[in-house]
Amino acid sequence: MKVVDMFGAGIPVLAIAFPALPELVKNNQNGLIFEDENQLYEQLLLVSKDAKLLGQLKKNVEKEMSHTW
Repeated sequence: MKVVDMFGAGIPVLAIAFPALPELVKNNQNGLIFEDENQLYEQLLLVSKDAKLLGQLKKNVEKEMSHTW
């Protein structure tokens, strides 16, 4: 449910991989999926340094949510 809440707020998601996750989070489209703490660390660094990537992820979430309603 937290993923849905974050998307509802227009926030891209960084989420640990689990079987049902691809139903919601599309890697590099509306969020980033990580396998372990090292990948999470790298992704946090990436989105904090790459405003363009973060902006695109956010834009994609907003676009998807506008089609939902």
